[in-house]
Amino acid sequence: MSDTGPGQEAAPPARPNANYMTEAEAEQRWCFYAQPNTGRYSDTPAPTGAYAQTRCNASGCLAWRWNTTGSATTPPTYGFCGLAGSPSLT
Repeated sequence: MSDTGPGQEAAPPARPNANYMTEAEAEQRWCFYAQPNTGRYSDTPAPTGAYAQTRCNASGCLAWRWNTTGSATTPPTYGFCGLAGSPSLT
């Protein structure tokens, strides 16, 4: 039985850890590979305009990896950039 009423969505599953993010969260970040060569990593929001192509494409990128530790019957909610390495589950 669901705890939600008509027209209400169920709460998303718990985030495995802080290194996982939703696609919407990822799309607001810089791409590790495509960002302009600034010589440093930036966690600031990705720019718009001429540098908009430096945003993360999330599941549109071959490097995107989904969290597969959840239920086999529901699609995964969280993922991570495979270029950044596998996030620690501790």
